[in-house]
Amino acid sequence: MRPSAPAARVRPGGTPPSGGRASGQRPQSPTRPPRPGVREQLGRVRGAFGGLISAHIGLLRAELGVVAREAGIIAGLGLGLLVLGLLLMTLLYTGTWLFLGEWLFGSLGWGVLHGSLFTIALMVLIGLNFVGGTIRDWLVAMGIALVVTILLSLLFASNLLRSAALAAATQLGTAVAVEPGILTILAGLVVGAVALGVVMALVGARVGRPFSMLLLGLVLGALVGALLGFVTFDTPGAIAVAITLGLITWIGLSGALALRRGIDPARRFGRLQPRETMKAAKDTRDWLGQEWKRQRSKLTTR
Repeated sequence: MRPSAPAARVRPGGTPPSGGRASGQRPQSPTRPPRPGVREQLGRVRGAFGGLISAHIGLLRAELGVVAREAGIIAGLGLGLLVLGLLLMTLLYTGTWLFLGEWLFGSLGWGVLHGSLFTIALMVLIGLNFVGGTIRDWLVAMGIALVVTILLSLLFASNLLRSAALAAATQLGTAVAVEPGILTILAGLVVGAVALGVVMALVGARVGRPFSMLLLGLVLGALVGALLGFVTFDTPGAIAVAITLGLITWIGLSGALALRRGIDPARRFGRLQPRETMKAAKDTRDWLGQEWKRQRSKLTTR
């Protein structure tokens, strides 16, 4: 018998060798793709960098949208708190005056009137400070108005002028055929005009305007005297009227004292100009001009 052909050697992996390997030939390597050029590589890098930047920009836009939305919410909440706070302050301020008017004097109208006059007095203070006035005039006027309020409260509560007008009307009633009510008003008018006219004339003599102050005193005294001769005050009403007149005195006297002392707007607005910088710039310009003239004279002498 012929011996059989030797069996092919099997690899450990179980796959028989190829014909090339069996015959001792070297296997051919796969074909490599050509390398990209420098321009192509730069284009790829630029594209990748552009994509990265675009991704970051997209992320930034998304985050900015979230930030804008949250900022809007925060601003809305803050604005709501501010508006509600202002409303609360308005309610407390107005309600306090209304409560005091009703509680002390029995009418909300007194609260509205006193609150309005007090607010005007504060506005006068701010206005005087704004145009260059001093707070001293405002404080002096407040002290005088406080004294006037106390004196008028005592005078109105005692109904002294009313009693004097009634006494004068009783004395004149027998000689003049006029109703007692009209005589009371006329008597109060005369007494008030004389009393306040004398006081204002003395004040005018000190400020150098006796005639004008006397005329003002006669007019105001006649109006106040006629009112006091006609009305009988109880204690709350007397205090309410006195406070009203005191606030009016405070407002008017603040402006009068400020005008007498003089208002200098430069005290408030003068600091808005950079005076030191302007002075330094002027000095520098003058120095440069002198140096230019000196150097020019040296050049011309050569």
